[in-house]
Parts: sequence; C-alpha cells; structure tokens
Amino acid sequence: MERESYTRTEIYELLWTEPATKVALRIGLSDVALGKWCKQYGVPKPPLGYWAKLEHGKITSEKPPLEPWWNEHDPLIHVRTRDKAIMEARLNKPAEPIPVIEIYKGNKFHEEIEKTFKDFQMENHSKFGRSESKAGFDVQIGPHSVPRVKRILQTLINEFLSRGYRLGVHRKYSNAEVTAFKRDDDVVTIEFYEVSTKPPKPMKRKRSWTSGGHTHSYMMDIEYIPSGRLELRIRHNDIYGWKIVKDSEKTSVEEQLGKLINLIAELSFDAKIARVEREASEAREQTERKRLADIKWAKEVDAWKWGQLKDAAERWNELAVLRDFVKTMRASRVVRRKNKELNNWVSWAQEQINARDPIYKVASGMSLPGQNEPLRDDGFE
Repeated sequence: MERESYTRTEIYELLWTEPATKVALRIGLSDVALGKWCKQYGVPKPPLGYWAKLEHGKITSEKPPLEPWWNEHDPLIHVRTRDKAIMEARLNKPAEPIPVIEIYKGNKFHEEIEKTFKDFQMENHSKFGRSESKAGFDVQIGPHSVPRVKRILQTLINEFLSRGYRLGVHRKYSNAEVTAFKRDDDVVTIEFYEVSTKPPKPMKRKRSWTSGGHTHSYMMDIEYIPSGRLELRIRHNDIYGWKIVKDSEKTSVEEQLGKLINLIAELSFDAKIARVEREASEAREQTERKRLADIKWAKEVDAWKWGQLKDAAERWNELAVLRDFVKTMRASRVVRRKNKELNNWVSWAQEQINARDPIYKVASGMSLPGQNEPLRDDGFE
C-alpha cells in the first residue's frame, strides 16, 4: 500500500493555514487522529474559535512557534494514498440531505427475509439470549426483536431496490454466504445485532437432554438476556471496517434509516475513489516492477552476451593451437615419409577444426557471438 509522509513542520504550517478539519481531509486522516498526533509530537494548533474570530476580523492570539524536536529524527505522519484520495474527493462533494424513510407496516415480506428467519431458533438460543440466522441476512437477535427486524429489513430492501440495487449472495473470504445488496461494483452487507444485558433479578430456564432413552431435565441459570437495543452494521466490500447505526436513549434504528441510506451512499462514493486509486496504484506498481525487471533482464542479457563472446574467444584460442599442430604435422618430412595417409588426415583434422571454429561459422552465415538474445521468461516483454 502506497503512503505519503508529512513532517512536523509541514503539519504545523498546514494547521495555521486552514481549519484542522480541512487539513485532516486534505491529508487523508480523521481530525481526531490528527489531533492526537499533534498532541503526541508537540505541534501547536490554533485555539478553539480562532478561525471564526479571524473571519470576522477580530485580533487573534499570536502564532506559537514550533519547538525543535529533541533529536535529529523528526517524526513523520504517514497517510495511505487511498485514504488521502477519498478525503480530497469528499472536500468537493456537497452534503446530501437526509431522506425521510417510512417504516414498512405490511405483513408480507421479501423471500430473502423469510429465508433469514426460516430456521431461526425462537426457543433454543445462546447463553447471551440471541439466536443466529442460518441463511439470508446476517441476524443475531433475541426472539422478541424478530418482528421489528423483519420490518426494518423490508424497509431497507424497498429503499435499496428503488436506488438500483439488487439482492444477491456474497461470501467474504471463508465466511458463510449472506444476502447482500449489489449494484455495479458495489457490494453492501448488513448485520443485525442485539446487545445483551444481565437480568435485573436471578432467572432460570428449564433445559433437558436425552440419554439411553431417558429424558433428564434441569434448571439453568440465565446470565444474559436480550436488551432490545439493536445495532445495524453496514459494510462495503471495498472499504475496511463497519459503519454502525444503533439504538440510543434519544433515537432508534428506525429513526436513523435516512442517515443509514446516506452512509451507504458515502461508502459507495468512497469505494469508487478507492477503486480508482487502487487501480492507479497497481498500475504504478506494475510499471515499477517492469522497470526493475527490465534492468535485471538487461544485466542478464549483457552477462549472456559476454559469456558467448568469452566462450567463442576461448574456443578459437584452443583451435588456433590445434591448427598450429596440424600445420606442424603436415610440414614434417619425417611424418610425411612415415605416413602415406597424412594428406587425408590433415583434411579430416582441418574439417573438424573448421566445424568448431566460431570465425569459420560466422563466415559461413551464422550469427555473431552474443548476437541473438535468449527468450525472455519473466512475464514481461
């Protein structure tokens, strides 16, 4: 993953040029993360209300100096280029109004909802008071929350389908298949989760097991019960982490469905930017890999050519000794007198030497030593 780095001095200058929230968006961080980093590394920020006073022409406090770091290793803040691209795109994106979502009040539900609750255990739930869906949407809730969740799900299905999404199966890594909302490259999954709480007073539940044809019963202590507080978790396949909408003392999940729709639109927007940045990053990485591979291959070709030249020269040098030997044999009167087949032997010897002589081969039409490069087999051309 490609990253960018900023020094303390760069962050200091940025913070005194525009508000911290804009600086955070510009470099690809949350304003909370930026604030923590500045506090940790002693980077002074404008006080609260500084920019409002400056906008109204009021005199503000002087800009405090940035104290030198205690050693020569000045801290850096690292930002992923993908996150920075998303934050920069958000700077120019107008805020969307929160739509008003009307909760479904009918009694007929989509087949994916029926599939979700088909094998839902209404009695034999976990020690935390929750049951889990076996198919369809990812649901982990207590039995009393089933009607409420079904209506929320139907509302979301209606809203998603009206916005061009379709329902489909999605599997993330080795996790179980779940029903997801899909549109183009977007895959959005949702999960319902009900928070557990301890019962206000001791509670027991009757449990039984069967052994040897006999049924045995006992009373089990109940440590947790469903609280009725729902969490609706949203995930996009191209964005890390969850976005969560949950019940609070002031508002319910149902009242926040408009906010949830906007959250999903933001995730889709961020994912599109992330995909573009990822593709650009992969293209840059591929270009860099090819550049390095080209350098490596050029060195290997040079080494191969040098090896061909060196081998040819060494072979020619060895053959030169053999030529001198044959020439000496042919010039020897004693050898000529003692061997009537000398001329035939000389012809044979010269033929053998010529067949191996690199200069003779080139003169006969073969390529020069190192002229024809080997085939490249590293996946690049």
